Amino acid sequence: MVNQPKLISNRFKISQDFLVILLLVIVVSSLFLPIVFESKGIFHNDQAMSEFMHRYFFADNLQKGIIPLWDPHVWAGANFHYSFSYAGENYYFALWPFYLMADLDNLGHSYFMISILPLFIHYLLAAIGMFVLLRKIIKCSCLSSLTGAIIYLFSPALVYSYVCESRVIIESLLPWLIIIYMGNTFRRQWPRLCLGGLVFFFICVSGCIQDLPFVLIIWGGFVVASICINLAKKRKKAVRQSLIPALIIFILGILLSSVYFFSLLDGAKYFKIRPELVTGMRLAYLPANLSFSYLITLFIPNFYGSISGVNFIFRRLMFWYANMSGGMGISLAVALGVFLPIFFARKMKNKNYLIYAILGIALYVLSILLSLGANSPFYKLFIGWVPIVGGATYPIRYRFIQCFFAAVLAALGIHFLTNYDFRRLREIFPKFVLGYFIFILFFVSLALFLPRQSSGEFWIGKRGTKKIEGSVPSGEWAGVYTSRKARVKKVGLFLKEKSKGEIRYSDNHYDCSLDESFLVKKYNIQEKGWVEFNVDVPANKFLWVFNDEGNLGFWQDDTPSFFYSKDKWIIQPQVNAISLYQKAGPGGPVSLFFKLKNSYIEKKPIVRSFFYWIFVSFVLIAGGYLFLPKSVGFLLTVIIAGESLVFGMTAFFGSTFNEAQTRTREFLPHNVRALNPLEHPMFQRMSEKVLPLVDNSQLRIATDYPFYDNLGYLTDNFFLMGEPAHFLDARFRRAIEAAYQEQMSMGFFYDGGGFLPKGGEFLNNFSVGYFLSGHKGRIFDKEEVISFQDQRKYYFHINKNVLPRAYSVTRVVPASEERQFGELISGDLGEVVYVPLGSDIGNKQISQKVVYNFNQLQEKNKIRKINYENPNKISVDINVTVASMLVFSEVWHPGWKAAAGGRAKKVYRVNYCQRGVWLDPGNHNLVLFFNPKGWQTGGKITLITIIFIIFLLSVKALAKKKKRLNDSEI
Repeated sequence: MVNQPKLISNRFKISQDFLVILLLVIVVSSLFLPIVFESKGIFHNDQAMSEFMHRYFFADNLQKGIIPLWDPHVWAGANFHYSFSYAGENYYFALWPFYLMADLDNLGHSYFMISILPLFIHYLLAAIGMFVLLRKIIKCSCLSSLTGAIIYLFSPALVYSYVCESRVIIESLLPWLIIIYMGNTFRRQWPRLCLGGLVFFFICVSGCIQDLPFVLIIWGGFVVASICINLAKKRKKAVRQSLIPALIIFILGILLSSVYFFSLLDGAKYFKIRPELVTGMRLAYLPANLSFSYLITLFIPNFYGSISGVNFIFRRLMFWYANMSGGMGISLAVALGVFLPIFFARKMKNKNYLIYAILGIALYVLSILLSLGANSPFYKLFIGWVPIVGGATYPIRYRFIQCFFAAVLAALGIHFLTNYDFRRLREIFPKFVLGYFIFILFFVSLALFLPRQSSGEFWIGKRGTKKIEGSVPSGEWAGVYTSRKARVKKVGLFLKEKSKGEIRYSDNHYDCSLDESFLVKKYNIQEKGWVEFNVDVPANKFLWVFNDEGNLGFWQDDTPSFFYSKDKWIIQPQVNAISLYQKAGPGGPVSLFFKLKNSYIEKKPIVRSFFYWIFVSFVLIAGGYLFLPKSVGFLLTVIIAGESLVFGMTAFFGSTFNEAQTRTREFLPHNVRALNPLEHPMFQRMSEKVLPLVDNSQLRIATDYPFYDNLGYLTDNFFLMGEPAHFLDARFRRAIEAAYQEQMSMGFFYDGGGFLPKGGEFLNNFSVGYFLSGHKGRIFDKEEVISFQDQRKYYFHINKNVLPRAYSVTRVVPASEERQFGELISGDLGEVVYVPLGSDIGNKQISQKVVYNFNQLQEKNKIRKINYENPNKISVDINVTVASMLVFSEVWHPGWKAAAGGRAKKVYRVNYCQRGVWLDPGNHNLVLFFNPKGWQTGGKITLITIIFIIFLLSVKALAKKKKRLNDSEI
């Protein structure tokens, strides 16, 4: 009878935890309800250009029983088995059931199964995992654990991360890895250790290996915390008890991941990482380095860079820049989680809270120091010297660590407020809250009143006005967005003839009618040429010109303009018709308050944030003096839940994914969402406009905006290039950079201005039969051009002199690397094939009595059938009458093998980076298949590890059963 109350209490605790988990399921479900009911969507350009396309390609092959190791659709062939970006498809086996269940004939259903449902499950894993970690490991109360779970779920580290779904996997599994590890430090159980190894394996192969430093730092922090807890409890072999389980989980996870890591090592010999991945380039990319000014966002309600996507410093935020500690309620809870466990450490019997608080503080501060990047020496000293991994992620992304421990510290703060009735706390709590907000007010005042903002004057979009490309007919409109941080003082136009019209502005290009817009100026100019008008237009407006009479000239420029056609505004990224002279202040350094007062910057976001900050500050300060800390703790929990839900939902469906490199919100490609792939404008353009023009699906397609190329995954078409540019065969990278005379960095992917080759020979040699471009200029020597227009004008160039994907060549010439390279870039490879010097194909040209031209030779060596359906295999049925090299305009890799009639054939590297197989006269059923060494070696180790784990668990289970039988007999 004595133990009965304890039993009842335990039952209630289990029931309470279950209800909280059920509540978390409801909260996560609410996040996805707008998607399910199709009121809002999250299908953005990153999914259209990479994530969804890769997964669709993998699912399509997996349903055919094929694990694709090679990707023939982009980059003239890419190594699917070792690219970081693809690993989430190849090796993260938890996604395979969704791939197998997807109805790929229905894009809406396949999008739900491939992207939305796995995303929902991983968000759920993240929320429940953080709740269990806080509840069972750190021993927080049910309410505080729920608060921490909500903070983690809606933090920018998670709520933005569906841009890169593989990152969500890491963030969702990390709490479970720590839970399993901490559970094994007290009592080592092999089934749990194997489960921990499996979770770490999933983290490793999720496709975001560059984020492994985050995992290791956070997990390593808990290992240190475990050692400290064991030492505090004076346990024997305390260090060993904590380190051995961590090592076992780590080793098992690495061994299980061998199939992935060996593939990476194998690929590292042949691919070249784009320059931005090295430490120096990461530090040189200033937007990825947190400035000291951003630290103010730790203290104001700027959880997501404000609802509009602009932070307090008035700079547009990419999704990973946003503050990772929270709004007013969350930042105060974090401060309490830092202060209370330390201040009341002596009165606490459970010293674990102090250890976890110190761990949270240390890594919270560490993440901020790392995020400063080039603005302090810390990043370079701490992580920059680590080869490859140390430089493989932007400094700003280390704020994920801050996000993780913001949830932990906030939960500790709420736990102390709502569960402990310290008399001293009643006295100091109101003063602490008041002091905290005075401290914040001091920094906000510095940011507002300290003269530091630049205030120059500058023209935007004027440099191209000397060369006019065309004109806007009378009666049509042209418009541009003004800067968010400068007033427009002059408008420059190029009038092709005497003109009459009006200059107006509105809040955006959706609401710019003559009745609802503001009239800036009317003009009536009798002469043609460049004209400037004095105006005064506020920041962040859509300024447009209605030319009633005469033609308005436009020119080529990086500044995008909108043109009104067929009752809608159409953007032209590389065409401008309006120049703006903008003034950011009176000159010299000025304060942010001065710019706000004089409307040099947009007021709404900062005014909204400031009043919200004042309101929450007043509520919490008043609550601190009027109520007990416990009651304020409940109030703080409600505020945190409200902040997280409102700001989190807003960010999930309306956040900014790209910097404002242009002056228009609408031009940002990553800021556009669609309900599903069918409604995405890029997919509609390719499927409805471009692909119907392709009459030979075997020929490759190229575009001047390579993001479009990934849409080939949904069809049977093949493209020359695509996204990402991260992991590209080194030889092919060198060749394409030389042909285009431009580095394959990510810059050209985002600007959308046109990535054009300097000559068509390179495209001919890689079987590019079609080219989509926003420019009319010639691409191929012999071409047909078809034009069409949707949101802008496009030109579809059809190559009339293209080499097929596979063709025969009789003339074999050994040549140096440089000569092969030069011929691939600008030569005609239809008559001759180049092989490395000393190749066993011979050091002389293979002569023949009869010389055939290209078309005659293809008729003599007739390819009766060629099959590219299996990405790992190319099947060719060919009748060879003239001994020749069968050349494939595919990227060479040593993993490619060949066989004909059961006999192995050598696959030669020809033409610098293409494939070739020498064939003697006769009928040949040639098969090229991809079987890379790294996949074979790593797969064997992974399989052996799986067998070992099964054997180990079987032995343990049998031993346990035998012991149980022996005990029963006794």
